[in-house]
Amino acid sequence: MTTVVEMVTFKLAAGISEAQVAETYEGVNNVLVAQPGFHYRSQSHDGKGNWFDVIYWENMEKAKAGSAAFIDSSAGQALCALIDEESCKVLHMPVATCAMGCDPEN
Repeated sequence: MTTVVEMVTFKLAAGISEAQVAETYEGVNNVLVAQPGFHYRSQSHDGKGNWFDVIYWENMEKAKAGSAAFIDSSAGQALCALIDEESCKVLHMPVATCAMGCDPEN
């Protein structure tokens, strides 16, 4: 089976702050880490209003199930309430190649 990357791009709803999104980090991460087939998640933004959520999964089946569990969770609903729904795009793509060596704390 092929590793899958889930790429979610979005903008925040009007009046929502970066601090409000930060309040969802722990809950969302806890939900995702508990999902079978979860490998990695990062969330970032470009400072111009565009946000990027990148999640690696073991395979497509587990990616779809993990996404559904996220949407059904209270943590997922809390994050989704902060997002401009019209701007949200979700892609699930097979990974062609990858390398790992980042430490977000450095």
